[in-house]
Amino acid sequence: MVVLDGELIVWKRGRTNFALLRRRVTAGRALLRLAHDCPAHYVLFDLLADVGGEVVLGLPPGWSSCSSMPRRSSP
Repeated sequence: MVVLDGELIVWKRGRTNFALLRRRVTAGRALLRLAHDCPAHYVLFDLLADVGGEVVLGLPPGWSSCSSMPRRSSP
């Protein structure tokens, strides 16, 4: 299992539109139509823990147990 940090967004006319994303919460029966007309996307910001469960926050790229590079020792 990995731990990811990101955000759901809806694009409308080349910009993110939080109001359209928020409408999904109360869309009820219209949710499928709304999801089709204005699909949401997950934008990934960070990998917080790798597949081995090691917290990788603050490590340089490539310094995790999933890499062939050496792991940095804990302080």
